[in-house]
Amino acid sequence: MLKHKISAIPTNYALWYTYVSNESPELKTAIDQVLDNNVQLSEIKTKELYRNHVAKTEEVTEWELRQSLEAMLVELSQSLKDTRSETTNFKETMDTCVDDLAKVEKEGLSVEEVMALMRSLA
Repeated sequence: MLKHKISAIPTNYALWYTYVSNESPELKTAIDQVLDNNVQLSEIKTKELYRNHVAKTEEVTEWELRQSLEAMLVELSQSLKDTRSETTNFKETMDTCVDDLAKVEKEGLSVEEVMALMRSLA
């Protein structure tokens, strides 16, 4: 694992144990093809090999559920950030409109100027 710069996590240990013990000829062939091409095994590739050759069906289902939940959380987080940004922009616009409306009494704006303020407020 060190030779190929593979991180020491349980799924990688299981993957390499299965590879070295030759319990799965398909896995051995897949890893040998990658190694023969002098390609470094990425984290994504090792997870894919683990899912396809070592993991039980229940583990794959759990992994897919976890990935789906993570994707939904990332999307929710981005949605909340966007909502906060839009709310801040709306507040600033409303504050500006309220300040401009206060000028109506102080400065005596014309009907056209008041209508323009009302359109921007709407």
